[in-house]
Formats: sequence, C-alpha cells, structure tokens
Amino acid sequence: MKSRFLVGLLIGLLLACGQAENKVEQPTWEIFKTGTSASLRGLSVVDDQVVWASGSKGTWLRSIDGGKTWQQGIIAGMDSVDFRDIEAFSDQVAIAMSAGQPAVIYKTTDGGQTWDLKFQETDSTAFFDGLDFWDVEKGLLMGDPVGGQWYILKTTDAGETWTRLANAPVAMEGEAAFAASGTSIVTHEMDKAYIGTGGAVSRLLFTEDGGESWKAMNSPIKQGLASQGIFALAVDSKAIYAVGGDYAAPEDTIQNAVTTFDQGLQWRITVNYPPKGYRSGLALREDPALWVCVGTTGSDYSYDGLAWIPFSEEGFHTVKRAKGGSSFWASGNNGKVARLLTP
Repeated sequence: MKSRFLVGLLIGLLLACGQAENKVEQPTWEIFKTGTSASLRGLSVVDDQVVWASGSKGTWLRSIDGGKTWQQGIIAGMDSVDFRDIEAFSDQVAIAMSAGQPAVIYKTTDGGQTWDLKFQETDSTAFFDGLDFWDVEKGLLMGDPVGGQWYILKTTDAGETWTRLANAPVAMEGEAAFAASGTSIVTHEMDKAYIGTGGAVSRLLFTEDGGESWKAMNSPIKQGLASQGIFALAVDSKAIYAVGGDYAAPEDTIQNAVTTFDQGLQWRITVNYPPKGYRSGLALREDPALWVCVGTTGSDYSYDGLAWIPFSEEGFHTVKRAKGGSSFWASGNNGKVARLLTP
C-alpha cells in the first residue's frame, strides 16, 4: 500500500510540473514551421484544428491538426499573384481572393487539391482589399474605388457567382482601403457589415441590410496620407473597434486605435494605453473577453478593447479568432503562422 501511495504521489507531482511548464504569465505566440517563405496576409480559422492561409506567389496553406503539420500549394499555377484574403468554411472548402493583376476569386471544395476560378475583374485598375461572410452562402468582397465608387461584390450562393453592387458608397477624393490583413471589412449579425477606409480621409462605411444601402461616418484615426487610416476592424455586441495608424511610421502610436459605441456618431481615441505602433490586424473574443491586435512591430492584447498591453515584438500581418473555437491565430512574412497561448 505504501509503495502504491508513493507511486501515485510521484505521478501527481510529474503531472503538476508538466502543467506548470505549459502555463504562461501573459499571452505569447507559438510559432509553427509551415514550409513556405511566402508573405501570408490571408488567414481563416474554421475551428481550433482547421486553419487556412494564403499569400504571395499564389500560395495557399492548410492545417487540419492545429498547426502540427501543413499542406501547401499554388492556386491554379498563379505563382505571381498575391492572395491577400481567404475565407474557409471547413477542412475542404475555402475561397481565396487576390489583390490584383489580375483581381480574381478562386474556390476549392477538395481541401486545396484543385481551385476553380469564380470571378475575374477585367478592369485593370481594380484592387481587392478583403472579403468576409455572414454564413456559408452569403458574403461581401470590397476593393478600392473604381470610377469614384467603392468596389463591392456580393455572393449569395457560397461564392459560386458574384455581383457588383450598384449602390455602393461614393468615395471621397484620395480615399482608399488597405489589403493588409483581410480585416478592413467585417460582417456582423443580421446583414450588418463594416468597412474601414484610409488615405486622404478615413471613414467607417456600414450597411444594415446586406449591402442594399450604405452610410458613412468620419473617423478620427490618423489620416491624410496614403499610408494612413483604418487597417482593421472588429465588432461585438457593444462597439466597433478600429486599429491602424501609419505603415510608413510603424512605431508611431498617435491615433492608431479608436472605438465607437454608436456606429460612428461619436468616437473614443485610445490615448493612455494605445497599441505599440501601427497595427494591421485585429480580432476579439467576447467570452472570456480578449482583444488581440498585430502589426509589423509587434502584438498587443486587451481585456476591454480600450486599453492595450504589448506582449510580443513578433511581427504579423493579420490575426483571426477561430469561428468554431476560442483560439487566436496570426500570420505574417516568411510563411509565419502562430497560435496564441494564453494564461
């Protein structure tokens, strides 16, 4: 009996030590080797196991085991095209969007083995910035203004066909958007969608009826130059959160994070505890509450979306939360993909 007690005690101590080693005092990134050197700005997390990414050189990536192993390939041989955003719905189905030259949309239904062209814009001036879906059938894609009007596509059949919205907002002179992270457009419950802009002016564009009509509100985030404005949005039941700044001055913390609780009528600028530099990606989880933003100079977290705490100098382009889980993931240059470890 005594020997059994000692063995049990020893096992308990070993388990406790193992658990202690896995605990972290603050959020930190677990970085995975993906086997590619591509710059990855497209990221979509289906659940805590299934993760897709896309990026330069026509690259796509997929993990179905929580990042332990990765599959990769080139979309339809388009090795000169940068796929800046991707939306995944399962381990088999994903839709990828290139920024331009050409501006195209591809879809796979067999886990990336084959990709089918679903849309190609013939106007050579078109530049796609990001896409997001309300559900598996219905989504929006937004691009820089063409002919003075914001370029917005809509699908209602899971990305099989796309239609340009004729009633998209009129762009102001010098206004554009950023294809930096795929998070400058965000869909939200019951046909709501939000777009953050930048350049000469920075505004919040939003619809509450699936894109049938749009409103626009000015934002106070840093703006005026082509490198400034809103780069990423996140929305919860209380507010709309925006981060960005100036990618040409990546360490600047002035007016790089703003929040509105009334869809842009009034804004709160984060002054005392802003993110530590330009930020291009933003994601949130409501329960338990956690906000994460990333940029080329590092990462920050928040427990209220208003006061930010830097926790890593690791640079990323985008961050996403799992749709069907609680994990946060980020991607960046040189094929870098990481999962957030939290206390």
